Amino acid sequence: MLGRANFRAVFIAFAMPVLICLGGCATPVNHATPSGRVEVTVQGKVGKELRAEISNMMLNTGYSVKNSSESLLVFEKPVQNVLAAVLYGSQYDSSPAARVSYSIVETDYLTRVVASFAVVTNPGSAFERVTPMDNNPDTRGFQMRLDEMKAFLEARGK
Repeated sequence: MLGRANFRAVFIAFAMPVLICLGGCATPVNHATPSGRVEVTVQGKVGKELRAEISNMMLNTGYSVKNSSESLLVFEKPVQNVLAAVLYGSQYDSSPAARVSYSIVETDYLTRVVASFAVVTNPGSAFERVTPMDNNPDTRGFQMRLDEMKAFLEARGK
């Protein structure tokens, strides 16, 4: 009978070549934004509206609010992908979390939102290990949603 540590070693030894081959097909996304990450700059002082829209979107997609302030929103949910859970889980906590953070900067004329994506091993503990996922192909959908929010808020402001 394989122990958890032995199972992980055997799994990684056999699954990694397959994952590397499959990962080669998934080209990293390079966002054409000043930060290189998912972001949007909206005309106007609309931080409150953006926080509400972002919170609604994230709650609708299964995330929970981990932290919230005027300039930062942080959401988490357990990783749903079994392979990712095995690769990013640890002996201490086998359930990694998907974490999305939104930094919101509001000036008199503009509101900028920059998102960060990560998989967190041992979430909520002193042993958290954060793996950035900002260039993951799945981030395209988040960019699209932020672009839609921008268009809506700017059209409404006219």
